[in-house]
Amino acid sequence: MVRDLTHAPGDTVAHLGDVTYTGDGYAEQLFAIKNRTFPQDHAERIADPLPLVISGMTRQGAAVRRHVFARLEGFDAGMRMLSDTAFFCQLALEGPFAVTGHTLAEIRRLPGDAEAITSLHRKNAVYARQMHVRGLAALAARRLPSGQQKLADRALSGAEFRLAQALHGRDPRAARALLWQAARRHPLAPQRLDQVPDRRYHGCSRLPLGSVRQQSGPQLRKSDVRDPDDVLADLCVIALVNDDASLAHNLETSDLLTRQGVPLHIERGAASASIGYNAGLDATTAGIVVLAHQDVYFPPGWHVHLARAIADVERIDPDWAVLAPFGMCAETDAHIGDVWSTGISRRVGERVSAPRAVQSVDELVIVLRRASGLRFDPALPRYHLYGTDLVQMAWAAGKGAYVAAMPVVHNDDFKAALGADFTESYAFVRRKWRAMLPLRTPVLWVTKRGFGLLRYRFRAWRGLSKRRALAGDTAVSPKVYAVQCGWEDAG
Repeated sequence: MVRDLTHAPGDTVAHLGDVTYTGDGYAEQLFAIKNRTFPQDHAERIADPLPLVISGMTRQGAAVRRHVFARLEGFDAGMRMLSDTAFFCQLALEGPFAVTGHTLAEIRRLPGDAEAITSLHRKNAVYARQMHVRGLAALAARRLPSGQQKLADRALSGAEFRLAQALHGRDPRAARALLWQAARRHPLAPQRLDQVPDRRYHGCSRLPLGSVRQQSGPQLRKSDVRDPDDVLADLCVIALVNDDASLAHNLETSDLLTRQGVPLHIERGAASASIGYNAGLDATTAGIVVLAHQDVYFPPGWHVHLARAIADVERIDPDWAVLAPFGMCAETDAHIGDVWSTGISRRVGERVSAPRAVQSVDELVIVLRRASGLRFDPALPRYHLYGTDLVQMAWAAGKGAYVAAMPVVHNDDFKAALGADFTESYAFVRRKWRAMLPLRTPVLWVTKRGFGLLRYRFRAWRGLSKRRALAGDTAVSPKVYAVQCGWEDAG
């Protein structure tokens, strides 16, 4: 700490180091929990620390300039929970942080400590969520730059939504009022995180067809890549098809099929996605199975990204079951991955440099390791939420599910609303995974009382015209979108 602060510029307001949590048979690092890495031998300057601390921060391992602490009047004495996170969010607005990956504090948890912490939040769920809202409301009330304001509003909207869930049993009227307040506060269009300076967030910015804007894709290090030829030799693609024109325009033009020769197995007319994909699994033998929508396009070299992802995930979880290019982070509820979506004309997701554990994945592409033994639940009706169901089944079986850097183009149509078929799938997942709720999917929250679907439909109706205006042209070759994203060379 002394080393780092000696060389830190005068505008640095805080120094953070890693924290080790140890207990009976386990040891965890704070930054590993947050899926962040920082240098051990020096401190990295974080110009905008808000994205780092808004999802939670502890005061152990931290040093704060005295005059800044005094100006902020320290911690909120009225908060018996989460006051440290609230303080660090305010502190992040005062100036840059110096952050090192060196461990500066160790917290030992004695037998029963973890249960006591969990019990505290469970027994005082309403109070805990009230304190979360209180801290974020104070943050959102500040005059913030556009990117930070959207980040704060998004976090506050989610906190208000969770508080509404907790209040519903004791005060339904207050819960409903809070629900609509959360819906109004949240940005109606997909979140544009490209305005947040922190390098974790990369654009969902609209790319007009008239001007090609190259953006670099994930950088491959040869030493980290499992042999792509070995992966190709044990790979197949399964697609559920009901539109041959879309299949021919998108998936079948992918380099993975046309040049790499990966076999494509097609299923038609299945009563549900689960039944169709299980039939595809029965009809194929490849060890690595890519389950893809017919309107997906794999840019050239995608199999190399897949090989790297498999090598990376096997280092941390040899018994993994699911990989995907896009999903919801298990720790932060953030959209992670890197996907072009024509339905909203944006490149979406917080890019990842290493596999990150997820609570759900988007069904556009799912990579399944056959040796995991995982299959789809044939009882799940229709063609929705099977990615969420599969991920939860994986974790329940002690096998991992991750998003990795495997960029794809989803040349999808605009979707005005969710129909009755989605309601059937939603109800099934609510019943099956009730003990795990709430769960965040790429589209909405799955909640015990169904608030997540209600909230989504309200927002979708209110923002219909804006969302329709964002929709791109699916008749355009997906190769054009891949070029715009920097995943394919023009020519």
